[in-house]
Amino acid sequence: MPQTLQIAVFLLYFNGAFGFLGLLGIGFFNAWALTQRWGNGLGLLAMFVSSAVYVFAGLAIANEQKRGWAAGVAVAGGAVALSLLVLGPSILISSYVISFMFDVALVVALLHPMSRNHQRIWFV
Repeated sequence: MPQTLQIAVFLLYFNGAFGFLGLLGIGFFNAWALTQRWGNGLGLLAMFVSSAVYVFAGLAIANEQKRGWAAGVAVAGGAVALSLLVLGPSILISSYVISFMFDVALVVALLHPMSRNHQRIWFV
């Protein structure tokens, strides 16, 4: 696999692991803040599903499956879009800016021409 896809797999696992740790109340991200915003556990459910998709995409890309690459692009692009939608330009002065940079790096690694060409030719 090219270096860009290897980095993407690492970032997918990293995001999935920190998402699950956030659900347990461990780590830097407090999942209960989503519950306060969306109510009735919808935020926790969204965080659980997105964390599971991160891990699935990393595993599927490591096993050279196209659906893993598509799932990775979808969940990473959704994270970037949701962050911009919720925080807007103030994201650059918020405490979320470092997490946002990792989300953008993941999208760039997955959509890089080397990654796209490799998945187009070699993935099943």
